[in-house]
Amino acid sequence: GASILEYARGSRSLTGMRSLVALVVLASAPAFAVHPGARPGEAFTFKFSLGPIEGGRARMSIGRPVARRGRHVVAVHGQAETTAFVKLLARMDDDYKLVVDTGNLLPVSVAETESGLRQRRISTANLDGRTADVDFWSPEKQHRGRHQMAQIARDPLSGFFALRALPLDDGRHVGLDVLDGNALWRVALSVHRGAKV
Repeated sequence: GASILEYARGSRSLTGMRSLVALVVLASAPAFAVHPGARPGEAFTFKFSLGPIEGGRARMSIGRPVARRGRHVVAVHGQAETTAFVKLLARMDDDYKLVVDTGNLLPVSVAETESGLRQRRISTANLDGRTADVDFWSPEKQHRGRHQMAQIARDPLSGFFALRALPLDDGRHVGLDVLDGNALWRVALSVHRGAKV
């Protein structure tokens, strides 16, 4: 039940936070303000740097819409890994597969595998925006169960698409719940345009 959800506060590892950071930065860019959310055929590449040192790269691509059980969905595939130099100190390899409903940008299923600094596998079936069946595995903890949430929650990528679909006018405040495995993040965003934050 909802009692096993962890309301994450404070700091978290780079692996767990990178999607959220990319989501906030890209959603605030003017080029994405009138974007429909998830455009089939799109592809993204992200770079992660620590000062002058490139630490890693992530790629994401969005497939073409297909009909599934009376609705249109698209498959999204993402991969992230540290560079060869950084792998000597801290290796990270992440594979992320999402199926999202194009009508409401809610996740249908998520399959994530992380290896390196953190080992975990997550499989999530979203029955609706407030109910999700999660199968979580890590060396320290395994859990399988249903989560009932008070309001709509998305995974990090479908949350990114939902933000891109909003007008995001200057001064707007946006609340977003993000379910990442067994962790539920409650995110509050403020939109600032034309000024450094």
